[in-house]
Amino acid sequence: MLDDAVLRGVLAAAPPGWLLHCPPAAPFGPHVDLFWSAVAHARRLGLPLPAFALRWAHGGAQATHHGETAWGFADGRIVVTMNADLVRPIDVISTSLHELSHVSDAGRQFDRLEGERRAIAFACRALAEWR
Repeated sequence: MLDDAVLRGVLAAAPPGWLLHCPPAAPFGPHVDLFWSAVAHARRLGLPLPAFALRWAHGGAQATHHGETAWGFADGRIVVTMNADLVRPIDVISTSLHELSHVSDAGRQFDRLEGERRAIAFACRALAEWR
């Protein structure tokens, strides 16, 4: 697990809302399938997932953001934005699981550091049980 100092540095380099404002993209079909497989896997592990919208955006292959989850909109929606420029399937799977933890936590009163700790821990656990 990352220590807090390293995690704070990563978060400082990745301001929230960046990927949400990137241009929309048509995702690679198998990556979409991997995302929904991650949803099914997270649910099998007992992660409660409220309704959410999924969008794909051109974030760049070298982007610090592979995915982003936003909530707090006036209409109450939760939006997961995935970087459509990811190449490796494992990046899609791990990012999907990480973002799904944020979906589950949406609206809870965690600070950003605690939310990231929780998302990293869930993604690690879920990846260990991925079949």
